Amino acid sequence: MNTKKYLLLTALLFANPITATAQITFPNGGTDGALNLTSSYTSYSKDLSQAVTGLWDQDNTANSGKGVYDPAKRAIVFKYSSVNLNYSSTTLSFTNHPSRAAVVWLVSGNVTINGSLILDGQSISYTSSLVSAEPGPGGFRGGIQNVVSTGLGIGGGNSGGNGTFASTYGNTMIVPLIGGSGGSTGGGGGGAILIAASGTITINGAITAYGGSSNGGAGSGGAIRLIANTINGFGSVNPGTDGRLRLEANSVSGSLVTTPQTIAVPVTNPPILWPASTAAVAKILSVDAVSSPVDPRSPLDLDADVKISKAAAASSVVTVQTQNFPTNGTVKVRAAGKFSATATLVTAAFQGGNATQATWTATVTFPEGYTTLQAIATAP
Repeated sequence: MNTKKYLLLTALLFANPITATAQITFPNGGTDGALNLTSSYTSYSKDLSQAVTGLWDQDNTANSGKGVYDPAKRAIVFKYSSVNLNYSSTTLSFTNHPSRAAVVWLVSGNVTINGSLILDGQSISYTSSLVSAEPGPGGFRGGIQNVVSTGLGIGGGNSGGNGTFASTYGNTMIVPLIGGSGGSTGGGGGGAILIAASGTITINGAITAYGGSSNGGAGSGGAIRLIANTINGFGSVNPGTDGRLRLEANSVSGSLVTTPQTIAVPVTNPPILWPASTAAVAKILSVDAVSSPVDPRSPLDLDADVKISKAAAASSVVTVQTQNFPTNGTVKVRAAGKFSATATLVTAAFQGGNATQATWTATVTFPEGYTTLQAIATAP
C-alpha cells in the first residue's frame, strides 16, 4: 500500500550569505560512525535491508554503519560523524530496504561529495521478466516489465504513461520525504534523500534521483533535501524530471549547479525533519474487514499485506482512517492491479468521526491476483 508523488519546483539560485545560526545537533549523533569511501574508480552500494528496526533517534552504536529503519517515519536513518566520497570516480548507490523507505543522513561533522551519490530509479527494457522496476529508496516501483501495467505511486503512469505530476501531492518543504512514482510498464521512480549536517556540505561531484527510463513509461524524479549552515562546491544536484529539490542553508556557493535552479531558504535550528504530530494522515485500515499491517510493504510476489478470497469481479469494501483531516474533505482509494493497464480511483464515503479521527469506506472491484491500494485525502 504505497503512497505519494511530487510537484516540480523552479526558482532562481540564491547565493548570498544570510545571518549564521548556531550549530545543528542530532540525538545520539555519530553513532553510525564515519562513512569514508576513499577508493578511486570504485562503485559502492549501501544495503539498506541491513538497517535495524527501531526509533530514528536511538543510539545505533551496536549496529554502527547499518542505520535504523523507523516504520513510523518511513525512513532509513544514519547518524554519521562525517561523510566523505573522496574521488570523482567514486560512486555510491543503494539496495532497497523491503519497505523501500527513503534515506536520511544526520551528520555531526562535514559532508564531502566529490564522486556521485545516486538515488536513481531502475531503468528497464522489454525482456521476459515479469517483475517491477525498482525505485530509488523512497520512490515507487514501475509497472511490470513486458506487460502493459500501471506504475505505483499516486502519480504512477497508466498504459504507456510516465510517472508524472498529473496527480500532485507533497509540499515544498519535502516533509514527509517521498520519492517519485513509477512509469507504466516502465522505470522506477527516483528516490529521496535528506542530508542534514552540523558542519559544511561540499558537493564537487553529483547527487541525482532520476526516474528510470524504459520502452514503456519513464519513472518521475525523486527528492533531494540538503540542510547545513554552508553548502559549498562546483558540482551538481538534480532530482530528475518532475522531482523536487530544497536547499536550507545560510550560505550557498554560486558555482553549485542545481536543477531546477533553487533558492536556498535560511536554516532553522532545530530543522524540521518529520511531519508534526498534528499533520493529516490517511491510511487503509482493512479490506473486507481483514486488517492491514501496521507497516505495509506492498509485496507483489508470493505474499500480500492483506489476503482475501472471493469470486472474480466481486466488490470489496476498503476502510480508510483519517486523522487531523476535515470531514468535508475528499478521500479516494487508488487500486492498481499488477497486470492492469489502468488504475481505478474510487471516492470513499464518510462513515463517522470528526476532524481528529474519522472512517471512510470505498467499494472497489479488484482484478484477480495482486492489487496495490493507496489512500488519497484532499482537504477542501
